[in-house]
Amino acid sequence: MTKTIVFGTVAVAAGLGVFLSLSYCRETIEPLPETVVTPVEKKLEKPVMEIPDELIPDETPEEEAEHMAIDMAKEFDDPKELIENIMIQMAQVESEDDLKKLARLLGNGKVDAGQMAKLKQLYEENRLKLRDDEAMALIGELRAGKKSRWGLYLKDNSVVQLEVMRTPKGKWKVDDVKLPFSKMGADGKPLTKEQIAQLQKEEEMRDAMNYSHNFLKTLIGQDFESARNMVNSDKISDAKIAGLCILFEDGQYVINKDKPLQAIRLKDTMSAFYANVKSLNVEGGAVGNEAQFSVTAIRDKKEDPWKIDELNLDRLLEDYAKRVAGGDVYYTPLFKNPNGGETLVIYFEFDSEGLTDRTKKQLDIVAGLLKLDARKKVRLSGHTDSLGSDEYNQGLSKERAVAVKAYLAGKGVAKAQLVTESHGFSKLRRPDVKDDGSDDPGARRANRRTEIYLDF
Repeated sequence: MTKTIVFGTVAVAAGLGVFLSLSYCRETIEPLPETVVTPVEKKLEKPVMEIPDELIPDETPEEEAEHMAIDMAKEFDDPKELIENIMIQMAQVESEDDLKKLARLLGNGKVDAGQMAKLKQLYEENRLKLRDDEAMALIGELRAGKKSRWGLYLKDNSVVQLEVMRTPKGKWKVDDVKLPFSKMGADGKPLTKEQIAQLQKEEEMRDAMNYSHNFLKTLIGQDFESARNMVNSDKISDAKIAGLCILFEDGQYVINKDKPLQAIRLKDTMSAFYANVKSLNVEGGAVGNEAQFSVTAIRDKKEDPWKIDELNLDRLLEDYAKRVAGGDVYYTPLFKNPNGGETLVIYFEFDSEGLTDRTKKQLDIVAGLLKLDARKKVRLSGHTDSLGSDEYNQGLSKERAVAVKAYLAGKGVAKAQLVTESHGFSKLRRPDVKDDGSDDPGARRANRRTEIYLDF
């Protein structure tokens, strides 16, 4: 205990002496002038350690892209935002450095040598210019909510196709890129427009979604001849194609750009899709009415081109009847005839053989179909409802068939192609009265018609 007290006293005394000494120095010693440090001295003060190159870690794609002025770290919550970002980068390509930035964006930070070579070739051909109007479009969904295909349309009418997918984190990234082929042949000479069109057609015919999307566009565009060449004629009749063209024109349907195609099944030799359309209002703007039909494409072998093999129009006909025919599912321009297959039909007002503006537009499509081949004939079968005498209705049904024949002939169809027949009310599509015996106006309306049998 005594030793501890003595030791503590000595320590306190020593500390007090140091404190007094320091205080004396601060009061009596003049401060030194400020030292000027040269740049060399600064460098010596903070030496930099040289790290061998082999010890510097590789940059991640995101870091490398950041140095290239690309925000690869940005994540996209929806595919459209990703596609728009790519469009912005494409519009800014003015040099090879810009091309590298675009390639890294398409490759999620990585540059594929083959893809870079194709981009460079397109750039040198001055083809990386987006169309001024509707440069971007969704082609369809390959997997609902998880993978979709988009098209970027260039000014020379070629297309850059992008498949984008949603990651497990719910963000979207590029999964695959298909660049348009060069317009230069293997011999270094420019390809002709015909050669380019043929190459594009062959490429499209080997992809089920692209082929089905183009088929949808031909129908919307009333291109009957192109549409009929895309189908299996043993399974899908000319009447069905013509009826679809009439439905689209009469119902004012356009492709639903938000989801044009939805894959149902994707196999090497059979693929099926839902095709989605929207109706237009009087001013031509898309409205909320949506309709859908299914398209099935098949081929024998993986290397073969696709053909449209089946069309299921039930949902489309239901929407058409609801909107255009006031809910009458029988009042459509396409129905099954008793002998099998599809038949076109146009309708008349009560006690009239006159053609309305609507039926004339429908017959314009039929006329175009018939003028494709003067050897093809049609039967025009006139019908009435059951109101009135047998004799009167027989005459009225004949007048209706003749009215259709006269209009088609006036549109350039050879009269030898047109054969008329009349049946009065002997072949009603539906009974004119309901089960309780009351009148059925919807049924009578569906019975006042001329059926067009395309017997070829």
